[in-house]
Amino acid sequence: MVRPPAYTPAMRLHRCVSLLLILGACDCGEDGETPTTPPTGGTTGTPSAAGPALFEADGALAVAAGTSSQEFDVPITSGVAFEVQLTSSSFDPVLAVQAPGMAVLTNDDWQGSRSESRIRGAATTDGVLKITVTSFDAAASGAFHVAVIPAVAGAAQVPATQLSVGQNVEGALEESDTHLADGRLIDHYVIQGQPGSSLELNIEALTPTIPNAILMSPSGQSIGTAENGRYAITQPGPHRLQLVSAAPGQQAGYRIALSQATGSVVPTLARSHHTWPSDLNGPAIRLGETVRGQLDSSRALPTGEPALVYSVDAQEGQPLVVEMRSTAFDPYLMMLSPSGQHWENDDHDGTRDAGLDVVAPESGTYRIVATAYRAQMAGVFELKASGERRVVAAAQATAAGASETRAGALAAGDSTLPTGEFADAYTFDLAQGERVYFGARSSAFDTYLIVAPPSGDQTDNDDESPPNTDAGIDYVASVAGTHRVTVTSYQPGETGAYTLEVRRSGGAAAPPAEGSGGTPSPSVAAQATGERTSGTLAAGDRTLDSGEFADAYTRTFAAGQSVQVRLESSQFDPYLIMTPPGGTQQDNDDLDSTTRTAGFDIPAAQAGEYRFIVTSYQPGETGAYSLSFGAGAAAPQAGPTNPTNPTAPPAAGAPRVFGLFAGISDYPAGVGDLPECANDAVKLAEALRNQGLLTEDRQVLLTDAQATQANMLQGLQLLASQMQPTDVFVFFFSGHGGQGRPGSQDTREIDGVDEFLVMHDGQLLDDRLATAFDAVGAGTSLIAIDSCHSGGFAKDLITRPGRVGLFSSEEDVLSAVAGQFQAGGYLSHFLRTGVMGEADTSPQDRVLTVGELARFLRLQFSAHASDVQFQGAYQHIVVDRGAVSSNQVLWRY
Repeated sequence: MVRPPAYTPAMRLHRCVSLLLILGACDCGEDGETPTTPPTGGTTGTPSAAGPALFEADGALAVAAGTSSQEFDVPITSGVAFEVQLTSSSFDPVLAVQAPGMAVLTNDDWQGSRSESRIRGAATTDGVLKITVTSFDAAASGAFHVAVIPAVAGAAQVPATQLSVGQNVEGALEESDTHLADGRLIDHYVIQGQPGSSLELNIEALTPTIPNAILMSPSGQSIGTAENGRYAITQPGPHRLQLVSAAPGQQAGYRIALSQATGSVVPTLARSHHTWPSDLNGPAIRLGETVRGQLDSSRALPTGEPALVYSVDAQEGQPLVVEMRSTAFDPYLMMLSPSGQHWENDDHDGTRDAGLDVVAPESGTYRIVATAYRAQMAGVFELKASGERRVVAAAQATAAGASETRAGALAAGDSTLPTGEFADAYTFDLAQGERVYFGARSSAFDTYLIVAPPSGDQTDNDDESPPNTDAGIDYVASVAGTHRVTVTSYQPGETGAYTLEVRRSGGAAAPPAEGSGGTPSPSVAAQATGERTSGTLAAGDRTLDSGEFADAYTRTFAAGQSVQVRLESSQFDPYLIMTPPGGTQQDNDDLDSTTRTAGFDIPAAQAGEYRFIVTSYQPGETGAYSLSFGAGAAAPQAGPTNPTNPTAPPAAGAPRVFGLFAGISDYPAGVGDLPECANDAVKLAEALRNQGLLTEDRQVLLTDAQATQANMLQGLQLLASQMQPTDVFVFFFSGHGGQGRPGSQDTREIDGVDEFLVMHDGQLLDDRLATAFDAVGAGTSLIAIDSCHSGGFAKDLITRPGRVGLFSSEEDVLSAVAGQFQAGGYLSHFLRTGVMGEADTSPQDRVLTVGELARFLRLQFSAHASDVQFQGAYQHIVVDRGAVSSNQVLWRY
């Protein structure tokens, strides 16, 4: 009897216990690896490979000598199944492998091992197997061993059957088939996706025992099933299909049908929302040519995004730079080589514009798809393809302490920004920490300045001293290298002469003179925390463009200094404007709803001059005020608490970070195992230690059999006894979660159902965990739970001030394993990358706030997990800040 397609067993692994009998064997591996079961005994085990090695080499990473990675090219022939093994006892090895005609596959920790990485695959064509050895830690050094061996015991090759459109294949998993390390049976197939085509793959079970189906895209990403049981093959290049028995030695029959898609079939899980258009015909453009187009609903990708197609000819080895700009929508670029290699880009160089910069791998016609990040977006855009990279001549160096003035003019024919303004660009080579003042003056137009470092965010300024319209930036270089300074205008089309003033100085650059009109504003070049200044807003003072009277102050702060700024008045509603050395203006009216006090908390100041404008909420308000600069609360930070005596114990009340990290991959019999969850806990703790925020004596790490209910509660008790109100506590769990039966007596459970964490020895109820949390006295507790139904813990844990909850899904929704990121869950992966510094964006000041982390996690879930769905419900992150302010500082890097 043929099982209907609705029961096709290709399902995404999730992290709850309600469907373990169905999903316990659906371990889809990591980024394209053949699924394996970890060997017992805690060792890395012996691979299911035999025969002489195809390649072996010893090497070493030596960062000091400029060798942070090593590459190897291994000739390989079509049909050879291989396993690449990388081991090191000196560093955490990371392996990247590219088989001929396929995208790069990567692996960090094979089966949770910190010393080994492995990747399996099969060559579909003759060519070179490209192997790259690097490390999780960019500063790591030491010896390693890499080997390529046949991936099947007793045979050097495993032919992969090629499937063609219109072909129906019946097969079976039998004892004579290839065996995995744990005894499961496996069959291999290869499907060639064609540019511009969309194929449907249907797999049916012919026996009561159901094989697990795993389909990997050319980029090594696992593709889920659509609701009708079909797979979508929308990318060009070879796709690998693996049919695996659910248990060791278990035989199963199946039928495979491959056909041309008759409608839009979209993968359930895709790293990109974009699929290739069915029609790749479009106008040809020449290298160096700029074209303008408009996206609308008349032509769209199968996934709904509007798109236009262009073609350009390039020669092998030639740089191929494609840029797409628009102010109407968020551009997205896709490019396809003559043989099917493809590239995609959303945001380029820190902007919303898209860009691709590649070296043409072959001569021929390249297809360029100009599209938008989301469907329903539309508008005009500009597209340019170039055969050479842009090189801007460097400006002559200006000696430290020297000053120079450059004369220029904005005029028709100049370069323009995407928003239409004319622009002139200059470059300056700056050392890290060097301070330079840039000022743009013009009586003909409203100047605007942009300083872009070699890496990181650019700094903009419009009006340095309102109402004067000249721009100025007192800039401190965060990185060494060539900085690009752009002089432009506030409005598109403005023209006229200007001067660019450049002053290099080891200290603060003096600000330009205040604008004319009104009473001179106080300007204080020195700073002293604890200082209080009095002043008065009165008729005759300078005014803002919106009519409010204003006084200006400047203060110079040291790098990392914590400052609390407060503006108070009993005679008007105070309003405070702050411009840090970078030039990004920040405004504040009321710090809270109980008072009219305005102010800023600067947890770790940038080195340089801050500018403060004291004004009122309404135009015309006058009266006396008080402006104070007090010492702010310190944030937990990297490095010793006492830099002059690093070995000294922390001072009483000094902020510290504590952490409890639990992850379970290897559950006991009867509970399905989960890939990478134990490693989630290990890696998050390591990330905080690498940032200098956490020490091993302030952490509890529980993995697999260690992660019992008693150890979890005792770990909480141990850390709670050491914490102070100034400390930060990080609680993290990655593993199975579940819900109990209705009937809870907890009044907070309005649905009548309790949630629980599945520990190694049973269920830890939310109520019991909440009781244990009562002993935690840290000022801020960051609670992150990556499991099914995790959102239900918010009602029990986010009940006191100072607690922030990060939960991988809502309380009645399941959570998925993030296989494409080699992580047990999406929250686990994004949280780790966020705390490593990627969440520090608003501003990028090496200080991480609760709001920055929450925004980063929401953006990552939206970009990479918005289409994760189980049982009709989509997985979304739940962020519950409780009574914690978005501006609350977690720590300083």
